Parts: sequence; C-alpha cells; structure tokens
Amino acid sequence: MKRNGLRFLTLIFCLLFVLTGCGVPVTGVLNGPNPFGDPEKTELLNKLLETVEPEYNTGWPENAFTAHIPCPEVGTVDHIYDYSPAGRFEVALNEITQEQAKAYIDQLDDNGWAVIASSEEEYSAGTMLKKDDEEVYLNIAFSDNAIGILITDESLATDFPESEE
Repeated sequence: MKRNGLRFLTLIFCLLFVLTGCGVPVTGVLNGPNPFGDPEKTELLNKLLETVEPEYNTGWPENAFTAHIPCPEVGTVDHIYDYSPAGRFEVALNEITQEQAKAYIDQLDDNGWAVIASSEEEYSAGTMLKKDDEEVYLNIAFSDNAIGILITDESLATDFPESEE
C-alpha cells in the first residue's frame, strides 16, 4: 500500500512539475498553448519526466535545492527524483502522518514560506508555497502516510534553455 501511495504522489508531482514556477493557469498547461512560450523548455521537461529514475533509500539529500528547506523531523526518505537540469528536485518520505505533514508546512511558514495554494481531502492534501524573498517554490503532496516535496528553483537549472520573454 505504501508503494501505491508513493506512485500516486509521483503522478501528482509529474503534474506539478510542469506547473511549478510557470505562473499560468492549469487549463493552459493541460490543454492550451505552450505555458513556457518556449518549445525547447517544454521538450526538456518532457524528456526529464520520461528518463529520470528514482533513487531509493538515499537519506536526506544535501544539495542546493534542499538547502532552501529544513529536513523534516519525522518520516523516512523513500526516494528522490533529480530533475536539476530543469531546476527541480523531489524528495519522497514515508512514515509520516497528515498531522505531521501539516506541522512541517507550519514550520516552513514560520521560516519565510508563504502558502499560495492548498487543497485537502480526507486522506490526501496538497500545498504550494513560495519563498517570500526568492523565486523558489515548494509543492508538498500528502497521501497514504507519505509526502512528496518538489523544490523548484530555476536559477539552479543546469541545462534549461533560457526563456525569450
């Protein structure tokens, strides 16, 4: 059951991956014009989604992405996805309750993160946050005693075409 929950989180992150940092309505991403205004950027995102494999049992990663956030005090890292060429990095943790996930979001709020979107159901929840003084975004999804944290900081992208805006 834990793996199904983590697969659900991965599906959520695939959708959030495309949405994060682009500042366009969901309808534009799913069935409208190119949200990035740049076909190369969209093509890179699609390639990453198809090719990046999870790294399991890695422990809390120490990198430029995770430097933006504190390590959760509870939960166990199950896997990571490294989308750093596109300025994104995902950490999935299990053994964490919905109440503990909410407490982590409160901790982030106390540390300069602002909730910009949130939705909650009986057994799942999702929250998008933005760092007050930076162009850094977090997407946190909870389901089945697991959370996924997608960190987006396009300034850290290593192989992401520059936008022509």
